[in-house]
Amino acid sequence: MKLLKKVLMGTFLLTLVFFLFIGQSWVLQVPFLLAFGWLSFLQGVGPSVMFRWGAIGEALLVAGILAVGSHLFLRWLWRQLHAERAEAGAWRVRWSVSLLLLLVLFFGATMASVGIGHHVGWLMAGREALVRGSWPRWRLESAWNSRGLCRAALTRLEAGTPLADIPRSLLQDPETRAPSENLYVVSRVAPGGETSFLVFARDPLALKNDGGVRCSKAQRPDEVESLDAEAVARWLAGAEPVVGSTP
Repeated sequence: MKLLKKVLMGTFLLTLVFFLFIGQSWVLQVPFLLAFGWLSFLQGVGPSVMFRWGAIGEALLVAGILAVGSHLFLRWLWRQLHAERAEAGAWRVRWSVSLLLLLVLFFGATMASVGIGHHVGWLMAGREALVRGSWPRWRLESAWNSRGLCRAALTRLEAGTPLADIPRSLLQDPETRAPSENLYVVSRVAPGGETSFLVFARDPLALKNDGGVRCSKAQRPDEVESLDAEAVARWLAGAEPVVGSTP
């Protein structure tokens, strides 16, 4: 038995080291987020929470009526069932409170189960990868997809594809379908007639980390401007963004 435990532990450690070596740091992030991820969620959502004191008061009133009514009914039922047993005693308040708390626990567990099922179905139905490698290769691949998609949009524009039909054309093309499902392609025509495209991730977290890219007909075919998340937001709002770099 001890030998089996050592073999299993060694296999687990070797597997963990292998995943970390190929850049899959999620094997450490997932347990940590499952245990403590709710803290960062509360920190981000807490300031925007608004308490509806009227609804809270109604909930407390209903809970109080349910608790008192349940206790009175259960005390009567207990007395009827144990009328011939004097040693049975009376129905205790803490028993009623325990049953009420158990009901609340079941209600919360049901809501959590429905939420877990919904999110698992959403993750399984999505085409985007569930995890992202932390090695530069994966970031370079993401950047290449953004730049390639931006150039593909320019190519279609130069070929005569109407501007409004370019995103749909990219989705229908097998070569650009995969990145088009994960990236937005937004166009803008400047007052001087210059058409430019902005490509950025649909995932807000990826947008925050990777930003986006911009290209236009006035640039060289291999010239694409990299923008950070703030510059992308300014570009979408109509203001001229600050260019991060031009690879």
